[in-house]
Amino acid sequence: MNKMKLISLVLCLVLVCSFVFTACDKKPTETATQQPTETSTQTETPTETQIDTTPAVVEKPAVMDITTLYYYGDATENAAEKLAYKNYLNRHYGFTINIHAHARDMYIETINLRAVSGDLTGIVRLFAGTDGIKWYQEGIVLAIDEFLADNEVWNTIVPEHWKETFSYDGAVYGLAFGGDGTPSWFSRTMRGDWLDAVGMSRPSTIDEFYEVSKAFTYNDPDKNGDNDTWGFCSRHVWLMQDIFKAYGCTPNWESALVPVWNPRDDIWEDPVIKPVMADACTFLRKCYVEGIIHPELFSMSSTNVRNLMSNGHAGSCFYWDHWLIVWENAVKKTVGSHAYMVA
Repeated sequence: MNKMKLISLVLCLVLVCSFVFTACDKKPTETATQQPTETSTQTETPTETQIDTTPAVVEKPAVMDITTLYYYGDATENAAEKLAYKNYLNRHYGFTINIHAHARDMYIETINLRAVSGDLTGIVRLFAGTDGIKWYQEGIVLAIDEFLADNEVWNTIVPEHWKETFSYDGAVYGLAFGGDGTPSWFSRTMRGDWLDAVGMSRPSTIDEFYEVSKAFTYNDPDKNGDNDTWGFCSRHVWLMQDIFKAYGCTPNWESALVPVWNPRDDIWEDPVIKPVMADACTFLRKCYVEGIIHPELFSMSSTNVRNLMSNGHAGSCFYWDHWLIVWENAVKKTVGSHAYMVA
């Protein structure tokens, strides 16, 4: 009996110890003691001084003179358009702009006289770099890069090769005119509708050019029944450079027959003494004798030549490439919408 009580006591003690051990194994949940929140002291950052980056206002001139040509046509053409555009420029830029558009025939002579007399001011259009060199040597022109030293467009957008083209002794005296610097070339512009009328294609050789020009002269390409057309027109040899080049006796860029650089043979040469010059002259004499080229080529002005094309009396001319559009628009007004040009 006592033995049973002892076992029961031991079992009870084992159970009690088990609960105690179990209870000790399960730790009581700790009460989180909340730490006091530290007060954040914020130091005020001083406001930075704002720097005004707005470009300074450039003072405008009271008057600007621009001398050019072919401003809405030649000097006596489109007077209303000339005045309207000038007024628009004055309103847009807020100062007076005077545009002096001299006649093409006497343009170079006129601006040279004005330059010598001291009457020429402002921006002036010249024909070529050689004119700029002459004016630079005579002290007539001013370097433009001095005036544009702080100009953003001049410093970041205008390419260096534009500036180098008209730079002398390290200073820039001019920029290329028109087309945002895009070169303008001479090309042989021809009446495409006349080619259709005589049943021929655009020529690609000097012999084909002769046959087409002869047909333009004698086959009544405008179909009016009158003998009033010529194969091509020119002013001196100035507008026949492509013909000389076709024979291999290249004049210089002003069509002067002087020693020039021949890039094909990598030499300087005088085209006049080349044997092929005789062939070129023989060809041109043939065209003159047969009436294929307008007979007044040695007395006509450039205006006369342009008018022959615009009025539909000449079949082709070697001239500035942009005149293809001008002449096409002109002949459409003169002879009808079927007229068109090719080059």
